[in-house]
Amino acid sequence: LSKADFEWTNAAYLSNDAKGKNNPKVPDLEAIYTYTDSYGKLAPAYNFHDVSERSGLALIRLPWTKEDFAKNHKDSKGHRGYLHYITVTSSSFADFYVIEVPFSHVIDCITICPKRLYQMRPTKLDRGYNAVTEVASRNTPKNEYPRISGLALSRRWDGRKFVDDDNTTSDFEIKVASRSNKDSQGKIIR
Repeated sequence: LSKADFEWTNAAYLSNDAKGKNNPKVPDLEAIYTYTDSYGKLAPAYNFHDVSERSGLALIRLPWTKEDFAKNHKDSKGHRGYLHYITVTSSSFADFYVIEVPFSHVIDCITICPKRLYQMRPTKLDRGYNAVTEVASRNTPKNEYPRISGLALSRRWDGRKFVDDDNTTSDFEIKVASRSNKDSQGKIIR
């Protein structure tokens, strides 16, 4: 992360044993939607553990300040806030909250799901899709683990720069994960 513009971890929200994962030389992303946890400590309302195989991430330019969001995110009489409750009529998903962000403020996004669960998001943001697995990991038969174990989506490098043409199909490739256990020839140990 020495050349990163920002990092997801924020030292203010990390437990003592996790603080070593935060690089103090890289600016932290600042959570704007927070809550007070059971210990009375302010914490992000959502974190990476909330990201599942049925979700996505978007990199956005915030249209408001942290203070404006805190003051105006809830709906009130005569005012539509930024946070909305979505009632789902399908039995596949539960109701959920969303934060409404102007489409023009979305810089990039990524869908996180296996191939069979893929649902298209606006092609203006991404014209393609790629995944390591066919089905959700909890539904993957154990005999399939060796085939997918140790693989990851990796950003393509064209020899000069990372490929980013807003098409995940061509921007990413399935490769051996850099942190995989490998033998002396560099092959994955399964």
